[in-house]
Amino acid sequence: MDIVAQAAILIERIVFNHPFVDGNKRTALIAGSVFLLVNNLKIVPTSDEEELIYAKEIERLILSKDREHFLQWLRAHIHKLIVKEVNVMKEETKAKKNSQKPTPAMPVQKAIEISMKQFEKELEYLKDR
Repeated sequence: MDIVAQAAILIERIVFNHPFVDGNKRTALIAGSVFLLVNNLKIVPTSDEEELIYAKEIERLILSKDREHFLQWLRAHIHKLIVKEVNVMKEETKAKKNSQKPTPAMPVQKAIEISMKQFEKELEYLKDR
């Protein structure tokens, strides 16, 4: 099974299993985007309107349960990251990790706070893309 199909299934399972009280579509959207990024693919929204269309396609998936239509839409809106983009993202991640890293001597609560801040920054970064 190819990466795009796996991303579609990940999104579908989060949406249909409804693991959270609120935010399941948003979580599915972010999880799918991150999964694709990890695999050197990304959804290419050309505008804010295009991002809304992505969310609407997830809603359509929920209502129609038409995985094939969603998979075709997803395939049409992704592209491979070019090597330069991947290297820039790796460098940014490395810089973030070096700037504030939890250590074994650190109290657990402090380590969790640092990890949560890093997670929030990465989510903001993904939202801005």
